[in-house]
Amino acid sequence: MPTVAKEIIVITFEQIQRATARCLEAHPAIDSVLPKESRLLVELLGRMIYARSDSIDERALSSPVIEDLRHWGAR
Repeated sequence: MPTVAKEIIVITFEQIQRATARCLEAHPAIDSVLPKESRLLVELLGRMIYARSDSIDERALSSPVIEDLRHWGAR
């Protein structure tokens, strides 16, 4: 039985930035502390900055990160 290749979906740094901004609009930082709702998106941004990456393959992300990206409109 042939296997079906999963579609490659690339998420850009800009998409993640916009999703993070929408999250922070809904859940603003208090006393310079980011809300827990933004944790996964901010962590992903930090990893991408460290790696100097402008995009990431969705298959490299965990399910919770993908859910957050979908929820905040990155996809």
